[in-house]
Amino acid sequence: MSTTETTTPAKRVKQICARLAEIAPYPEHGEVAADTLARWLAVRAQVIYRQQLGIDAPWSRDQIDLMTILYAAAQALAALDNTDPRYGAETATEIRDAWDSDDAIGEWLWAYLGDDEVSQEVGELADELAALQKDAGEP
Repeated sequence: MSTTETTTPAKRVKQICARLAEIAPYPEHGEVAADTLARWLAVRAQVIYRQQLGIDAPWSRDQIDLMTILYAAAQALAALDNTDPRYGAETATEIRDAWDSDDAIGEWLWAYLGDDEVSQEVGELADELAALQKDAGEP
């Protein structure tokens, strides 16, 4: 006598996520090769790409934007890895460490804009935009 196990949607989601993590694991500790982080980003971009082209997910400008950003980051890291793997690893490790930090991304963005007035203005505009979108019922 055989039993047929029914997989619930929630269980299948976990299986799919586990398989995606096997294909491109999140780089968690130590130095990260740029091509490793590029692959992790590319898998996430591919998932969004397929979902946005498929009939089962509603089209989302935010998801398309995210996919484009993930692609650009993966492409840049892959190119950096091909040009200078050691510098690529430094950059990939810095990115991963910033993701795992509470405030490194905000500090880097502030420093990258290079001007306290510009950083402050962008922050204020972002806050206003978020409030307006919330009031309009936009995501």
